[in-house]
Amino acid sequence: MSADAGPGSLVHNFGAGVRALRLARGWSQERLAENSNLNRSYIGEIERGSVIASLVTLEKLAAALKLTPAALLDRSVRADANGPG
Repeated sequence: MSADAGPGSLVHNFGAGVRALRLARGWSQERLAENSNLNRSYIGEIERGSVIASLVTLEKLAAALKLTPAALLDRSVRADANGPG
């Protein structure tokens, strides 16, 4: 599903959160894609906020990042509420 999500939106912040967690682990998009059984280009679209991740995708990303889906989403919701930083 495509999104017209600009900076500050939940979709954009979710993607930014995924990117930050990936980079904190020193992972490439390719490695996250392999660990989550997702396509590398789809990881890029999620990180840019150009697609809305499904619940199944949320679950796959969370498992790859060793988080619960709730914890991964919570990081995005907090970022959305608090703004940048």
